Amino acid sequence: MDYISIASVYKTGLNVFYGLILTVIGAFVWHYFRRPRNAPPGPIGWPLLGSLPSMGSRPDEYLQTLAKKYGPVVGLYMGPDFTVVLSDVETTKEAFLTHGDVFSGTALTELQKLIKKALGYKDDEMIGVFLSEGKIWKEQRKFALSKLRELGMGKVSMEGKIKEETAALLTAFKAKDAEPFDPQVWLSKT
Repeated sequence: MDYISIASVYKTGLNVFYGLILTVIGAFVWHYFRRPRNAPPGPIGWPLLGSLPSMGSRPDEYLQTLAKKYGPVVGLYMGPDFTVVLSDVETTKEAFLTHGDVFSGTALTELQKLIKKALGYKDDEMIGVFLSEGKIWKEQRKFALSKLRELGMGKVSMEGKIKEETAALLTAFKAKDAEPFDPQVWLSKT
């Protein structure tokens, strides 16, 4: 009859415990060394979670604390994604005006990568105004702005018309003197 001795159970339990300890240590070491080269200073954070647990309910205060500790440019992990935070106006202007070509692109999140893959786009293809960048983004932005301007965006003349129509609508509503009515009659007038 086979039996398991207490010593072998104890030994197996220790092996599992040591394995878990080594896994946790390995995760921290991997997380520490995967930080990009020449990255700005910042907190190391937790594996997979990054600095998200440290932010709490007031991430703005946490980022201000990091800016005081590390300077106006801070590098940290937000979950699994490495993020650079610019915390003052001068640094932000320099980044976007002087080095705009470096900062103009956006890194895709894992969700955006999955959406692109599900829609059948290749890795180097960008889709839509929100996921595109570079030449494609400039073309799409130029087209969208021209069409919006045709519709009256940014024109002062539209503001006067909107105010005039709003005043007429309010006058019509007040004339009903709190009686129930169908506003569709005035809203659909052209």
